[in-house]
Order: sequence, then C-alpha cells, then structure tokens
Amino acid sequence: MELILALAIGVLAASGVYLVLRPRTFQVIIGLSLASYAVNLFILAMGRLRMDAAPILSGANADGMRGMEIIHRQGGFCVAQDPLTAQVAFMPSKAIAKEVVHQIASPDEIAAIMNLCQPSSLS
Repeated sequence: MELILALAIGVLAASGVYLVLRPRTFQVIIGLSLASYAVNLFILAMGRLRMDAAPILSGANADGMRGMEIIHRQGGFCVAQDPLTAQVAFMPSKAIAKEVVHQIASPDEIAAIMNLCQPSSLS
C-alpha cells in the first residue's frame, strides 16, 4: 500500500510540475491542482492517517464547531480549547455555547488527553 501511495504522490507531483512549466494558462492551473493534491497526500501519509485516531478541528469561524456537532452526535468525545488561551476564541466559544463539548482544556491539557487516547504501540 505504501508503494502505491508513493507512486501516486510521485506521478501527481511530476505531472503537476510538468504542467506548471507549460506556456498555457489552463495547463498551469491544472498543474497547480495536481501539485496541491500531491502535497495533501504527502501530508496525510506523513501523519499516518488512522481511522481510530482523534480528529483535530480548528477554525476561526464556526466550521470547526459544526464538525464537533457531528462528532458529538455520533457519540465521540469532544474537547475544546479554553477560549482564554486561544488566539481566536470564536470557534471554541461557539462549541462550548452549543454544549457539544465534554471537556474544556488548555493546549497542554489537550495534548495530554490525546496522548491518553492513543494506542500504546504504533502499528
């Protein structure tokens, strides 16, 4: 599976670079799209995307709060950053006001909570 993913990233990146170097606008736009897909796949692969791992939702608006609502409805455990410690307090404040948060914590406390949720060994 890793080989297929690496090949897909390589093909997308190579195709994207080739098209970006072409003299036509449409090809440059498609090349940028392919290159961005390659970067996204690379980032997901480096993060070892897991189905049972906790998602991290952030946002300066209500987008993260909507995600927390969905997770809460599905029975997931939701932790919000304390608005007093957040650079942008809008999203955690909205999530807390919607009562979809099980725990409010500082960034260090959130890291400790996530470490408790991780399996003891990486596979």
